Amino acid sequence: MKSGNRYSDTKLALLLMMPAASLVIGLYFLPTLITFLMSFQKRDIGENLFEVIMNIPNSNLDNYIRSFRDPDWIASFNQTLLLILIVTGLGIIISLGIAILLSQEFKGRGLIRALILIPWAVPPIVNGTTWTLIYHPQVGTLNALLNQIGIIDRYIIWFIDPLLAIFAAGLAITWRFIPFMTLFILAGLQTVQKELYESAMVDGANFFRRFVHITFPAIRPVLLTVIFMQIIWTTKVFDEIWALIKGGAAGTTVMNLWIYRQAFEFLRYGYGSALAYLLALFTSVIVVAYYYLVSKKSER
Repeated sequence: MKSGNRYSDTKLALLLMMPAASLVIGLYFLPTLITFLMSFQKRDIGENLFEVIMNIPNSNLDNYIRSFRDPDWIASFNQTLLLILIVTGLGIIISLGIAILLSQEFKGRGLIRALILIPWAVPPIVNGTTWTLIYHPQVGTLNALLNQIGIIDRYIIWFIDPLLAIFAAGLAITWRFIPFMTLFILAGLQTVQKELYESAMVDGANFFRRFVHITFPAIRPVLLTVIFMQIIWTTKVFDEIWALIKGGAAGTTVMNLWIYRQAFEFLRYGYGSALAYLLALFTSVIVVAYYYLVSKKSER
């Protein structure tokens, strides 16, 4: 009797799981399977699953080999690395400074901590559109500000130069990610014992020495986590890049944008799928590197 009830419970559980399982299969598993198979096929038009499966005997590594000979894809990889360097480096420096400031006791600290979340709440495409207006060559607020304080004597076209364009895009993306990085680092700062600072101050240690010998060693695991998460998220950024650049400046196309163009503008679905999996492999390498570093530190 009990075994019968268990069998009925199992059937009921499977029945209840079927809608969710169907969504997962339809939205994730099937597209992943199709794109994976298409990455090994030379397809310049969209194909359904049946046609892709029937074409499996003609599969090869041509798309992957082609990517290593594609100067535009290599350039987009370099631009992505530069964007990662800008967003991660600039973001860590700014967020660390803000987090240290917010860890101090002062009036209105709670309000400022709440306001710091505003950039994180802004949708990426809205953020990109807003910064497009800031960088506008005729009516942009950045040009007007730099001109008013005497740094420039004529307005700059920010997205005409590849290096300047990728830096401008990196600044806009950094602004959105600063709240996340700041709160993460701030949480790490809260774990540092105040007695350590008090003892160091009694010994005559200045702010720099307290940071080097107390603060930094204590929050180093947090900084490592933030850096790796930021690297991964920056490789996935699309909305701001699309809103800001749209490939307007030569050599400013990052990997995500180039994959989008290959698949949806040039209709090279096979090649676009292969590039997408290469980007996924690049991200996986970062995840494995982070796991390796964390595992090594935990063993010590």
